[in-house]
Amino acid sequence: MENEKKNKYEREYRRKNLKKIRKYQREYHRKWDQENRKKIMKHKIKNKNRTEYNKEYTKDYRKRKEIKEKYILRQIAYHNLRKTLIDKIGKCQICGDNEKLELHHKNYNSNKKENITLLCRNCHRQLHRKN
Repeated sequence: MENEKKNKYEREYRRKNLKKIRKYQREYHRKWDQENRKKIMKHKIKNKNRTEYNKEYTKDYRKRKEIKEKYILRQIAYHNLRKTLIDKIGKCQICGDNEKLELHHKNYNSNKKENITLLCRNCHRQLHRKN
């Protein structure tokens, strides 16, 4: 009974003082950021090269119109391939489960049917963990 009253009071308080709470949260996070800026910057510098490269690559990739069109066509082809394999096979080729099916590429350079196997999410993860 007391918990219900306490919860009700807390909900009402939050509803009435939402602006104050958000202001406090913003100030808290700003202070935290200032205090931990050195730690954050060290971490960012470590991962900067990899992240910057990925960001630049994706920006570049998406900017060029012809590449974007190829990308979209590839996505459509991949989706259609996945759909046809699910319609034909309809189950995991390892355990026989028919839910949460994913495509596994033996060789990631081609999308030929011989190169792709249909696996459930669990088997797909286990297969990648082994490799």
